[in-house]
Amino acid sequence: MDREHHLYLLLGSNIDAEHNLASALALLGERMDIDAVSSVWQSDAVGSDGPAYLNIALATRTIDDPASMKERLFRPIEAKLGRIRTEDKNADRTIDIDVIVLDGEVIDPQLWKRAHIAVPMAELGLIITADPYGSLDLRARSLQMRTNITRRDDLFVLLGGKIMDTPKERLDYGAAAPDAVSAFIKLEGY
Repeated sequence: MDREHHLYLLLGSNIDAEHNLASALALLGERMDIDAVSSVWQSDAVGSDGPAYLNIALATRTIDDPASMKERLFRPIEAKLGRIRTEDKNADRTIDIDVIVLDGEVIDPQLWKRAHIAVPMAELGLIITADPYGSLDLRARSLQMRTNITRRDDLFVLLGGKIMDTPKERLDYGAAAPDAVSAFIKLEGY
């Protein structure tokens, strides 16, 4: 009997992003069960001056071998949607499909360092922790306070989703509890 695997994926695009995210979701949905989709989040490009990215996170499950999924499923979908790989890891792209968490294990450590990954993942209710960051939810809130990242409900509805029950704007912790934020920043620096 085949074992069911639980994956958390991040999809990102900054070229015809609305179309490519919707197409990637549809193509993935043909091959695997999609249990949840985060809101669409817009953030600045990392490592380049390119246009802003749109990102969504997916909670999925499959009985396929996860080790072969990148080459057998994700790369062909990326190619079908016009993804061109170059030596520049930060080049603009039509679609990027990355496994972030597999069966509860963090595959991409950038989860703890990049808001465009952490915020959509935390929105799915993924419960994981890592030293020195604490819970994913806490880390996502911290990164969101320091990063230009915006939830795009208008685009999520266009993709056929339902609005997640999360606030559009987070509490301004710096204004509400400046001493706590200062302590947290000192702890993070330590």
